[in-house]
Amino acid sequence: MAYRRRRSYSSTNRRRRRNEGGAGGLFIAIVVIIGIILVIVLTPMGEWINDNVFSPLFGTTTPSPSPTMPDMPEVTDAATVSEEITLDAMDFYMLQMGVFTSQENAASYAESLKKQGGAGYVYEQDGRFRVIAYAYSTQEDANTVKQRLVDSGYECAIFALPIHGATYRITATNDQINSLTSSLSALKMAMEAVSEVALTFDSEKLTIEEGKERVQTIYDSLDSALLTFSPGGSTLLLSVDEYCTTYKDALNNILVSNFTETIDFSSLLKYTQVMLTCEYANLIDSLA
Repeated sequence: MAYRRRRSYSSTNRRRRRNEGGAGGLFIAIVVIIGIILVIVLTPMGEWINDNVFSPLFGTTTPSPSPTMPDMPEVTDAATVSEEITLDAMDFYMLQMGVFTSQENAASYAESLKKQGGAGYVYEQDGRFRVIAYAYSTQEDANTVKQRLVDSGYECAIFALPIHGATYRITATNDQINSLTSSLSALKMAMEAVSEVALTFDSEKLTIEEGKERVQTIYDSLDSALLTFSPGGSTLLLSVDEYCTTYKDALNNILVSNFTETIDFSSLLKYTQVMLTCEYANLIDSLA
C-alpha cells in the first residue's frame, strides 16, 4: 500500500506538469494569434495578407494591390553650370548745371532746377555734388543742348560718365543664367526707351496722359521680360535682382504720381532717367 501511494503521488506530479505545460503553450499560441489579428486589422500589410492569403482559403474576394512604399519627394535637376556673362559698356554725357561742396546747397539748387523742367538729380563723387539736368547717350546731343543753354544765359558743362563693360564668370543653374541674361537685355532696352520718352515728351509736346501711356508700355515690356529667379548666393545675381526692383519701382512711381503741371511730369521723367543711369553705373562699379 505504501508503494502504491508513492506511485500515485509520482503519477499525479507528471500529470500536473503536463497540464501546466499545455496551459503555457496554449497561452503563447493565443498571444501569437492576437498579434496576427492586430497586424491584419491595423496595417496595410495586414490588409494585403488578409485579402490575398487568408481570404482565398476561406472564401472569394477581390485581391488588394501589393503594398507600396510612400511617395518620395521628386528630385529636380538643379545642376549648376559655369558661364561668362557680359555687361555692355555705355557712355553717358551729363548736362551739369552746377557743382557744390555742400550737399545742402546742391539739393536746394536741384529743387529750383526741377521747377524749370530739369532732372535736378544730385550726383555725389569724391566729395563733390553735381547737379544734373539730363543724361545724354551721345556727346553730340549733349553739346547741342549745352550750347542752347549757354546762349540763353545759363552756365553749364558736360560731365562724362563712362560705364565700363565687364565680363563675369558665374556659376549657377541654367534657369538662373537664362533669367539673368534676359533681365540684362530687358533693362538695356528699357533704359533706351526711357531716354527716348524723356526727350520726345518735350519735343512733341505730349500730354501727361500720353506720357504715362508710354511709360506704362515700357513698364509692361520690362515686367514681362524680367524672369523671376532665385538669386542664391551669387553677388552678380543679387545685384541685378536689386537693380531690377529699383527700376520697376522708379517707373511705377511715375505711373502712380499725380501731376497738375506738365513741367512736373517732364522733370520726374528726366530725374528717373538720370537716376537709373547713375544706379547702373554704381551697379557696374560694385561688381568690378
